[in-house]
Amino acid sequence: MLQWLPSIVGSATGQTAAPDESGGDERDGADPGPGSIGEGLNRADVANADAGAVVQSLLDGLEYPIHVVDDEAHITRVNRECLDLFEKTEEELIGVCLFDLDEADNSVMREVLDTGDPVRNLEETIEVESGTVPVSRSVLPLFDADGEITGAFEINRDISERTELERRERILEAYQETVVEEIQVSLARLADGDLTVEPRVPEPEEDFEAIRNVHETFSSMAADLREAVDSLRTALEATRDRSDELSRIGAETQTAADEVRAAIADLGDASDSVAATAERQAERTAEAEENVSSLSASIEEITATVEQIDTRAQTAAELAEEGTETAHEAIETIDEASAASERNVEMIEELEAQMGTINRTTEMIADIADQTNLLALNANIEAARAEGEGSGFQVVADEVKELAEESKATVEEISDSLEEVKAGVNETAEAVARSNRQVETGVNAVREVVEDIERIESSIRETSEGLEEIRRATADQADDAETVSRLVEDVSEAGQDVSAEIQEVVANVDTQAEAIQEVATASEELTEMSEGMRDLLADFRLRAAETDRAIDDASSD
Repeated sequence: MLQWLPSIVGSATGQTAAPDESGGDERDGADPGPGSIGEGLNRADVANADAGAVVQSLLDGLEYPIHVVDDEAHITRVNRECLDLFEKTEEELIGVCLFDLDEADNSVMREVLDTGDPVRNLEETIEVESGTVPVSRSVLPLFDADGEITGAFEINRDISERTELERRERILEAYQETVVEEIQVSLARLADGDLTVEPRVPEPEEDFEAIRNVHETFSSMAADLREAVDSLRTALEATRDRSDELSRIGAETQTAADEVRAAIADLGDASDSVAATAERQAERTAEAEENVSSLSASIEEITATVEQIDTRAQTAAELAEEGTETAHEAIETIDEASAASERNVEMIEELEAQMGTINRTTEMIADIADQTNLLALNANIEAARAEGEGSGFQVVADEVKELAEESKATVEEISDSLEEVKAGVNETAEAVARSNRQVETGVNAVREVVEDIERIESSIRETSEGLEEIRRATADQADDAETVSRLVEDVSEAGQDVSAEIQEVVANVDTQAEAIQEVATASEELTEMSEGMRDLLADFRLRAAETDRAIDDASSD
């Protein structure tokens, strides 16, 4: 604090200033540099000069407002800076008691004058006409040679600029705290999932460059944050919609997969059933093929048997024709026997021989009738197997059977007649004498035999015709059996193809079932993922209504 100033002031007033224990002036923390007013002054120079003028000149040369008072606190000296600070003239201050002035709290001066203790850098305010001025006050006591207080001088540094800066710093700091609190509140709401926040920076209450810069900086930050929140809200809304859509798609896919899986299971069961049916059909086709083969063989046997019967019938017809001719010859012979009885024995013997032939013929006809009956029975059996398609064949077989039975009855009658003829021949052989008398009877009997043979011949011819019909029917049935056999073979091959295709279908169904299972698993994972996303997004409030509900829920809790 200008350690030389109190000494100079004290010398000019005959007083000695108290030592400055502070070690110097704290203005800007610097002592006066070279070339300052106080440099080179000494007691001799001061003594030789007008001390009052020097002191005044010195005070005026300083940039601090300074005034000096005596021990009664009357102002004795002021510099121009002091007049400017207090907005007073020298006449208004010189000689005035400092305690009578209301511009400042002058209790400090009283304390210094009373105690002799200096006061340094006391920050206070003074009231002047233009307003309040913040100052930093330093009051130093002045002593005489005896150490008695003779006065004091006071330095008032105008700290308005620094005070204004400090005030602005406080305002700026408070404003920054307010803005940061606002942003922190927005960030807290944002961290809590509230995306309806719109960070705003309040306008500062005062306008100066620093606070404007801070406002612009925070406003830019708030705008960036609003833009980021808007982008995040838009993205989350789209994500929420996508999540709902994914959840719906996953549910639909899972439902469809379940339905397809059920359908595939049904298809698999149906395929297995079709495969089993195809296998059974193949087995039945094989059996049908065997039956058709057996039927063909039976038809061939029937055909061969019919041919044999037909041959025998033709033979029987020939024999019957021969028997008819023989009977006619026998009649002629009997007629001749009427004229020549001596030949009766020979004729009887010949007749016995003819009877043997007839007997053999009747036996053959009986055999033919039996075989025909057997053939009719087989035909009936085959007609029964052929069901509806063998109805015509059955009718023919029944007619053949009836004809065979009639032929057999006729043969039996012939056999009986032959027995009677044989008995008559024997009687003729025993009594040739009676033959002449019985010639007429023999002729009649022979005629009856001829008629019987003719009936047998007619029956045999009818049998032959029936056998021809049977043969033709059998041939047709053989052709039909061949056609059926080919159809059965085609069905068998088709059944094998179907069975192979069914196996392939079953394999494809199994593959498709595995694929559908993978789809179902993926859809379940998709559903779980979308539900997880929806749970995560549920914490975010994207609309004002959601925020209001959250606030209501929080207040109700």
